[in-house]
Amino acid sequence: MVQIDAGRGQVFGVNRGHEIFTRSGSSWLQLPGKLLEHVTVGPAGVWGVSGKYNIFKLVAGDWVLVPGDQDIPGHLKYYSCGPVSCWGVSHQNNIYIRKDSGTG
Repeated sequence: MVQIDAGRGQVFGVNRGHEIFTRSGSSWLQLPGKLLEHVTVGPAGVWGVSGKYNIFKLVAGDWVLVPGDQDIPGHLKYYSCGPVSCWGVSHQNNIYIRKDSGTG
C-alpha cells in the first residue's frame, strides 16, 4: 500500500496501481470501481480522490462522483470528512473546508 486510512473499525488503502483495498480479518480484499490516489474512512463514510482530482463517496458498494467539488481552484489531491465538515488539500497544497459533510 502507498496510502492507508483507518476509522470506525475499518481500514482502507490504495496500492501503487491505484487499486482500492479494505482489510477483512487478516486479508486485504480488493474493491471494484474507480482508480484512486487517496482513500479515507470515518464517521461520514468512505471517500476517495482520483488522479484527475475527482471526489468520490462509497455508497452501497459503488463509488459515486460527488458533484460540485471540482469547482475548487487547484483541484483536490486529498479529501476527508468528519461528522460536520469535510477537509481538502489541493495539489498546490492549499487547504479547503466544506461545512456540510454530506452525511444526511
